[in-house]
Amino acid sequence: MNRVRFVIAIALIALLGAVVAFMSPRSAGTSTTEAKAVTTTLAAPVSTTPATPALAAPSTTTLEQRTAEVEAILEELYFGWLAAVYRNDEQAVRKVVATEDYVDTFEGAVRRVEFTKEPSPNDISVTIDAILLDRLDCLVVHSMIDTGDLLVGSETFAVVDVLWPSNVQRWRFATNWKYPNDLWQWDCDGVRKEIP
Repeated sequence: MNRVRFVIAIALIALLGAVVAFMSPRSAGTSTTEAKAVTTTLAAPVSTTPATPALAAPSTTTLEQRTAEVEAILEELYFGWLAAVYRNDEQAVRKVVATEDYVDTFEGAVRRVEFTKEPSPNDISVTIDAILLDRLDCLVVHSMIDTGDLLVGSETFAVVDVLWPSNVQRWRFATNWKYPNDLWQWDCDGVRKEIP
């Protein structure tokens, strides 16, 4: 019985230490970058590699206007993605994706995705659940994507999209995650390997 109490006591001490470490302020020599999101304020993790500095969020007057603007950005990107898959057009997909991983995903999608018709912009509907990070150098959005009857067996799905800015188009897909609390922060603050 004493052994069980000992194990419980050690676990409680470890948990208490983790809580104290989490709640205590960062040490004096540590720099953090604070990024203002539309729905929350996030502190970027300290990185040992050069990271893009935090930039102010794009200027809009209301949360509703920014949400509508981001929905339009995502609808345009998803339409570009699906139209490129439909036509098997790698050049077109490179205008909407920022990484080689997405190009690899595109090649797989061309073989697997079945369409009921040619995509049009009206086929894609995006509903934003939360804008998780909104900076000039990185936009992270948790949303619901609905492609209606465009795809065989399609359903509405939730996704966290990480977008990077581009010279080709205002934003491009960089990565995606399943849940808002996944590890997407590194995609914004780490070293980027973008395709031109």
